Amino acid sequence: MKELAVQQLVDKFKRYQVKYTGKFRNITSPNTPLGQANIRVFGEAVDLLSRCPKIDQDLYVEAQFWFAKKYVGPCSPSWLVSEKAISRYTKFLEGRDIDLTREKDPEFKDLVLDSVKGSILFMNKKMVEFGVSSYKEMLFLKDKDAVLPKSYTWIITRQITKPFLSALKSYPDYYYSLDTDVQRDVPSPGSLESLWTYIRINKKLRAFCVTILGAECSIT
Repeated sequence: MKELAVQQLVDKFKRYQVKYTGKFRNITSPNTPLGQANIRVFGEAVDLLSRCPKIDQDLYVEAQFWFAKKYVGPCSPSWLVSEKAISRYTKFLEGRDIDLTREKDPEFKDLVLDSVKGSILFMNKKMVEFGVSSYKEMLFLKDKDAVLPKSYTWIITRQITKPFLSALKSYPDYYYSLDTDVQRDVPSPGSLESLWTYIRINKKLRAFCVTILGAECSIT
């Protein structure tokens, strides 16, 4: 099943490669080290995208080529799993006049958006690493005999950020599952209400969170 998904993603990549460069390159030849490396990258991209089922894969791939042509140059498969991949995707959607609007405080809005994106990318990688299928499952995951979930460390070190937690439906359950002493170390649901409201009333932020988090989003 995964092999088919990888091949489909490879086909999309090659299609947009021709569309944006006018050239075709065999980037997945199993007979070359580069081709073998690219096949592994496409596998990672399939794993990441499987955690975000509402992302349009065609637009996601096309976004990478669009930005490469406009700002950088050649687009390699590694772009699909880079930290800026989702950012390119959302900006590409804006350019297609999807219902995302400007707000009065763009600097703070962009900061919140980048914060959510960073947490999503971090969590997606961890979900692939530990073989879990939802953000909630990743949030509650513990090592055998461990007292605290793995995510506790990531929250206190800001690898999982407050804007992301405010938009995550399962966070209140997670918070109240912790010991009272431990709760002091992480944001309380009440302290996240202002961020939740900010995302809720900002069309761009709300659209991104609802699109990426899907059923796990606390914002409707």
